[in-house]
Amino acid sequence: MPCTSAFLATLGVLCTAGYTNAQAPAGAPSLSLFPSPWGQGSGDGWDAAYAQARAFVSNLTLVEKVNLTTGTGWEFDRCIGNTGSVPRLGFRSMCLQDGTVTVRYSM
Repeated sequence: MPCTSAFLATLGVLCTAGYTNAQAPAGAPSLSLFPSPWGQGSGDGWDAAYAQARAFVSNLTLVEKVNLTTGTGWEFDRCIGNTGSVPRLGFRSMCLQDGTVTVRYSM
């Protein structure tokens, strides 16, 4: 399944944490923002991608949402972790990877 703007929009719809680009002191806790802001995207195609993502997420059960956002595995295979799948909607699990200079190691 190729990585498309619809997939990225789906991740945005599933995410629950707010975001900011403001500077915070080192070690400062992240502030929660509820309800989370809707992603906006930039450029052509994002409106359609977000509509497609919302339609996909609206068809998920609570168990399927948890399955997609929790992830499984750690260092068992070539993946850092895996997402769950939703076979009834044709959504396969994803092998999650990160590169040599990663967000995980930059914090």
